[in-house]
Amino acid sequence: MLRKTLKHFGNFFEKINTFLEKHRYLLLILFLIHIPITYYSYNTYIPFIYKWSWYLKIFVPTCTIVLSLFSLAFLQYFWKRKVNSTLALYCVIAGVSYGSIMTFVLFPAQVDYYGANFYRVSQIFAHFMMIIEGLLFLKFVKFAKLKSYFIVGFWFILKGILDVTLKTSSYVYRNYDYFLSGVKYFVYLGLVLFQISFLFLLYFIFSKKHKSRENSEDNADVLSDS
Repeated sequence: MLRKTLKHFGNFFEKINTFLEKHRYLLLILFLIHIPITYYSYNTYIPFIYKWSWYLKIFVPTCTIVLSLFSLAFLQYFWKRKVNSTLALYCVIAGVSYGSIMTFVLFPAQVDYYGANFYRVSQIFAHFMMIIEGLLFLKFVKFAKLKSYFIVGFWFILKGILDVTLKTSSYVYRNYDYFLSGVKYFVYLGLVLFQISFLFLLYFIFSKKHKSRENSEDNADVLSDS
């Protein structure tokens, strides 16, 4: 049942990728749309960035980093018809994990506490789209080497540690203290565990496919030689 569901899921995004590749101007439009969104996102983090030392500033604007790398990935996709596998892996993990926590946990909690308004509802929609966008790069993850998984995994673990211990993520202490209270650290621990588990799942899926593809090629070579 799970395998069948995953297959339908993969086929759905494969159709989206095929459509985007036939209409490549849409990839350029997505890249251009992300430029002002990234700038707006960065501006929201400015009050929290200035207080940190230069070597920690990169860990503060979470959404800005994700949106910047999405922009780069869409530009690569448009320009080269492919995306760097390490970049694609980061985009998938970041898009799904950060998009999910904002869509299904933090913003709904904010709506429950404050009530719905246009900003909060639009942010739920925007972060849900982050999940969809992240999954658009899934097809390029199959080319990722083991070192890509180590690089991406190291980043998310390091960021998770800094977010909780040094509070580099503004979301640990901004806006959500009143309704997350003591459980906020468990929310972020759950986020990191989800990111690493998802990373292992992708490695398991694509390494298995890679091995079966290699075995098929070896069998084809043997048949052709005989």
